[in-house]
Amino acid sequence: MFNLFPILQNIENNKDLYIGQAYSHLSSSLNIPIEYFSPQNKIHNRKNDETSTKIAFYFPINADELHLTYPRLEIYWQTALDFSVSEGLYRSNDGGRWVPAVQAFYNNAIITDIKVRQ
Repeated sequence: MFNLFPILQNIENNKDLYIGQAYSHLSSSLNIPIEYFSPQNKIHNRKNDETSTKIAFYFPINADELHLTYPRLEIYWQTALDFSVSEGLYRSNDGGRWVPAVQAFYNNAIITDIKVRQ
Protein backbone atom coordinates (compact mmCIF):
# COMPACT_ATOMS: atom_id res chain seq x y z
CA MET A 1 0.00 0.00 0.00
CA PHE A 2 1.20 3.52 -0.73
CA ASN A 3 1.86 6.24 1.83
CA LEU A 4 -1.49 7.75 2.80
CA PHE A 5 -0.13 10.33 5.20
CA PRO A 6 0.48 13.14 2.64
CA ILE A 7 -3.03 12.69 1.22
CA LEU A 8 -4.65 12.70 4.65
CA GLN A 9 -2.50 15.60 5.80
CA ASN A 10 -3.69 17.56 2.77
CA ILE A 11 -7.30 16.92 3.82
CA GLU A 12 -6.54 18.11 7.35
CA ASN A 13 -4.69 21.18 6.05
CA ASN A 14 -7.71 22.04 3.88
CA LYS A 15 -10.36 21.09 6.42
CA ASP A 16 -11.98 24.51 6.07
CA LEU A 17 -13.43 23.17 2.81
CA TYR A 18 -15.33 20.53 4.80
CA ILE A 19 -16.14 22.09 8.18
CA GLY A 20 -19.81 23.00 8.33
CA GLN A 21 -20.54 20.65 5.44
CA ALA A 22 -22.23 17.27 5.42
CA TYR A 23 -19.90 14.27 5.55
CA SER A 24 -21.02 13.35 2.02
CA HIS A 25 -19.11 16.41 0.75
CA LEU A 26 -15.85 15.03 2.17
CA SER A 27 -16.52 11.45 1.13
CA SER A 28 -17.26 12.45 -2.45
CA SER A 29 -13.85 14.12 -2.68
CA LEU A 30 -11.90 11.16 -1.30
CA ASN A 31 -10.10 9.22 -3.98
CA ILE A 32 -9.32 6.36 -1.62
CA PRO A 33 -11.94 3.79 -0.60
CA ILE A 34 -12.78 3.75 3.09
CA GLU A 35 -12.51 0.25 4.53
CA TYR A 36 -12.97 0.66 8.30
CA PHE A 37 -14.69 2.90 10.83
CA SER A 38 -14.80 3.18 14.58
CA PRO A 39 -17.41 5.33 16.36
CA GLN A 40 -16.06 7.34 19.30
CA ASN A 41 -17.82 8.46 22.47
CA LYS A 42 -15.66 10.97 24.32
CA ILE A 43 -18.21 12.50 26.70
CA HIS A 44 -18.33 10.18 29.69
CA ASN A 45 -21.68 11.33 31.08
CA ARG A 46 -23.42 11.09 27.68
CA LYS A 47 -22.91 7.45 26.69
CA ASN A 48 -25.28 7.57 23.71
CA ASP A 49 -23.45 10.42 21.93
CA GLU A 50 -20.98 9.70 19.16
CA THR A 51 -18.79 12.79 19.11
CA SER A 52 -16.35 11.63 16.45
CA THR A 53 -15.65 8.77 14.08
CA LYS A 54 -12.35 7.30 13.00
CA ILE A 55 -12.18 6.22 9.37
CA ALA A 56 -9.41 4.16 7.87
CA PHE A 57 -8.38 2.82 4.52
CA TYR A 58 -7.45 -0.68 5.64
CA PHE A 59 -9.72 -3.25 7.27
CA PRO A 60 -7.92 -5.17 10.03
CA ILE A 61 -8.40 -8.93 9.87
CA ASN A 62 -7.69 -9.28 13.61
CA ALA A 63 -6.58 -7.19 16.59
CA ASP A 64 -2.93 -7.68 15.64
CA GLU A 65 -3.56 -5.68 12.46
CA LEU A 66 -5.16 -2.61 14.07
CA HIS A 67 -1.88 -0.73 13.64
CA LEU A 68 -2.37 -1.05 9.87
CA THR A 69 -5.40 1.25 10.08
CA TYR A 70 -3.01 4.18 10.63
CA PRO A 71 -2.75 6.84 9.42
CA ARG A 72 -6.46 7.52 9.52
CA LEU A 73 -8.85 10.43 9.81
CA GLU A 74 -10.89 11.34 12.84
CA ILE A 75 -14.01 13.28 11.94
CA TYR A 76 -15.67 15.36 14.68
CA TRP A 77 -19.40 16.03 14.46
CA GLN A 78 -21.15 19.34 15.01
CA THR A 79 -24.10 17.54 16.59
CA ALA A 80 -23.42 14.22 18.29
CA LEU A 81 -24.72 11.17 16.46
CA ASP A 82 -26.64 8.30 18.01
CA PHE A 83 -23.91 6.01 19.33
CA SER A 84 -26.28 3.05 19.66
CA VAL A 85 -26.97 3.18 15.91
CA SER A 86 -23.32 3.50 14.89
CA GLU A 87 -22.27 0.83 17.39
CA GLY A 88 -24.92 -1.46 15.92
CA LEU A 89 -23.57 -0.81 12.43
CA TYR A 90 -20.05 -1.46 13.70
CA ARG A 91 -21.01 -4.80 15.23
CA SER A 92 -23.17 -5.99 12.35
CA ASN A 93 -20.49 -5.28 9.73
CA ASP A 94 -17.56 -7.45 10.83
CA GLY A 95 -16.47 -5.03 13.54
CA GLY A 96 -16.21 -1.83 11.54
CA ARG A 97 -16.30 -2.69 7.85
CA TRP A 98 -17.37 0.35 5.82
CA VAL A 99 -20.45 -0.64 3.80
CA PRO A 100 -23.21 1.38 2.04
CA ALA A 101 -25.43 1.36 5.17
CA VAL A 102 -22.59 2.95 7.17
CA GLN A 103 -22.03 5.55 4.45
CA ALA A 104 -25.76 6.35 4.48
CA PHE A 105 -25.75 6.78 8.28
CA TYR A 106 -22.92 9.34 8.18
CA ASN A 107 -23.77 11.15 4.92
CA ASN A 108 -25.81 13.99 6.46
CA ALA A 109 -23.73 14.47 9.63
CA ILE A 110 -22.12 17.91 9.77
CA ILE A 111 -18.34 18.06 10.21
CA THR A 112 -16.89 20.36 12.86
CA ASP A 113 -13.24 19.23 12.68
CA ILE A 114 -10.91 16.76 10.95
CA LYS A 115 -7.64 15.41 12.32
CA VAL A 116 -5.09 12.92 11.03
CA ARG A 117 -4.22 10.20 13.53
CA GLN A 118 -0.88 8.45 13.03
